[in-house]
Amino acid sequence: MKCIEAGLRHYGVAAEEIVFWNFETKHKLSREDIPDHPKEFVQSLEEMFGIASRVIERVIIQEIKTSTELFDLDSFDLVAVMNRVKKNRIMKERG
Repeated sequence: MKCIEAGLRHYGVAAEEIVFWNFETKHKLSREDIPDHPKEFVQSLEEMFGIASRVIERVIIQEIKTSTELFDLDSFDLVAVMNRVKKNRIMKERG
């Protein structure tokens, strides 16, 4: 979640809050639900920014790579990246 916030913050705190508000309003989910609903989050970005949402996704992916140290992530698909991070987290928790 921190990676998403950091990625959006590149565009300003107001932009970050507007994106979260839009996600929460349109999808009836909270910002804390984003890791479990990455498709809906990406859909929300696409609804707001159209093709430019890809640029925002790449910034968020870069934040994810940096903070998780999963530098081998070669995808530009935010949904795929978020699902991989979630899978890695679950595997670590299971030991």
